[in-house]
Amino acid sequence: MSKGLALTRTTKPNDNEVFFLVEDSNGNTIPIKQTFTRLRGGQIKMIIEAGEGVTILRGELMTKAKR
Repeated sequence: MSKGLALTRTTKPNDNEVFFLVEDSNGNTIPIKQTFTRLRGGQIKMIIEAGEGVTILRGELMTKAKR
């Protein structure tokens, strides 16, 4: 990866969403919404939403999908 973003979030109620605008190789802007729904112990539960036609995979699943 050539570019990245690191974020720190507070644990305030109703302050659990992050919005990203990602530009694809064709110059189209893709909105992505990430919602943190639960923090328990050392784990966090999050939901990542993007438009239809956008595939969201964890890194280890990307490797399997390329096979």
